[in-house]
Amino acid sequence: MIKKIISICLILIIYKFSNCQSENIGRYSVGFKYFKTTDNSRNYIVENDTVKRPLLIHYWYPAQINSESNYMTFKDYIDLIAIREDFGKDQNTINNMTNGFINAYLGFSKQYFGIDTSITTEDVLNSHVKAIYDAKPIVEKFPLIIYAPSNSKSAVQNHIMCEYLASNGYHVVSVGSAGHETLKRFDQKKSTLAQVRDMEFIVKHIRDSLKVNFSNIGLFGYSTGSMATIIYQMRTPEVKAVASLDGSHEYAFYKILNKIEEFDFGKANTPYLMIANKFKDYSVFPFYSTIPVKEKYLYKMTAIDHNGFISYWQQFAMSGKDSIGNNSAIESYTVLCKCINSFFNTTLKLGIENSKEFEIQNNGLIQKDSTDYNVIAKLLNQILQEGIDSSITEMKSNEILYKGKVNMINVVGRMFLGNENNIAIKIFTANTEIHPRSWEGFYNLARAYKESNHIEAAKSAIAKARDINNNENIQKLYDEIMKFNAEKSTK
Repeated sequence: MIKKIISICLILIIYKFSNCQSENIGRYSVGFKYFKTTDNSRNYIVENDTVKRPLLIHYWYPAQINSESNYMTFKDYIDLIAIREDFGKDQNTINNMTNGFINAYLGFSKQYFGIDTSITTEDVLNSHVKAIYDAKPIVEKFPLIIYAPSNSKSAVQNHIMCEYLASNGYHVVSVGSAGHETLKRFDQKKSTLAQVRDMEFIVKHIRDSLKVNFSNIGLFGYSTGSMATIIYQMRTPEVKAVASLDGSHEYAFYKILNKIEEFDFGKANTPYLMIANKFKDYSVFPFYSTIPVKEKYLYKMTAIDHNGFISYWQQFAMSGKDSIGNNSAIESYTVLCKCINSFFNTTLKLGIENSKEFEIQNNGLIQKDSTDYNVIAKLLNQILQEGIDSSITEMKSNEILYKGKVNMINVVGRMFLGNENNIAIKIFTANTEIHPRSWEGFYNLARAYKESNHIEAAKSAIAKARDINNNENIQKLYDEIMKFNAEKSTK
């Protein structure tokens, strides 16, 4: 009788802990494993030593639960960051790197996201996650989702979303992002292709070596990782859906994506979801606007910028003694998890053809973007494919198409600002000719001239902006130009 009571109490304790850990989690428990392997077909440089490319595979999956299950701590995840390039690091080195990593990110989160300032590095590292290491998997055929992390970052940067998807009946696999020869992504084109090859390698590994049985494939990437998902989808017929967390391919890196030989709009034939940051006039979403699929969806978060699309901040907030409270940035991440899961449920489990069209209900944290970007996206594509001069000529001959789109045209111009200023200047100049009473056009033109060291032209453009609307931004740029001009005159 006593044994029975103890067993019942133990089950209740486990249930209570599991339930505490499982707010916003699905019907399954979550298992996690990692695998150390190398791609012997590629070289990689670690501290001036040339080795075969190391790949630390992260794998989340639907799991069974029993009375002996032990939930992992956040430290178990973060320790993996230290060994991603060198599997042989000793524990002291790992601990030092892990502590340094959390110290840096925790300090940032307290200032930027208002995380409880009393939370310590130890609190964060000892906080539990929703995964159970090496838990017994459920023997069932689930869809596979591949996560592509951002620029040189680890797969655990979105551990909560990966756990959430696994808890809803998905295999989730990922490997950290790296350049084609080192951790740093110095060449974004080569680095994107390297990340695509990493994704191909780990899928082959879990299929052939680990014997994981899966059905359809879905992809989601964050930031530069989304670049790799686009090319991987174009290479892989098994992919049935692609989701992007503020993907770089919808911003300035769209130019790089267009330079990859395998990039082909005709192969962008799967449902696509783009969730963008809160900023207005930040993109014309050229990939979304151009792909020929019907099942494409564009949403904008209202409370977070690019930094808000990772899971660390929510994990930090859950580490404190106080509840998360009404922090819209933290709550936004929960919204992201649910939206990504809903999208994959629709596209990988039900299939678009057998379900209602995917739709997220607008609320205070996420809104559908129904803006028509097609005309400006077409202009950008024409500039990239046919050159700036013929594109500007056609633009001027069809001014009516561009009337009222001053901010969108400025977005396109800013994509070239800094590295192709001559193109930016031509775009901004045309914009001022079409919209002569818009201060934004002249303001951006002044920026482009300043970047090109054409100070007299910059002074002329900013003067015209001031005549229309002498606001704080204009005055700041005017002061910068005048200071630059004075410094140049004294040399």
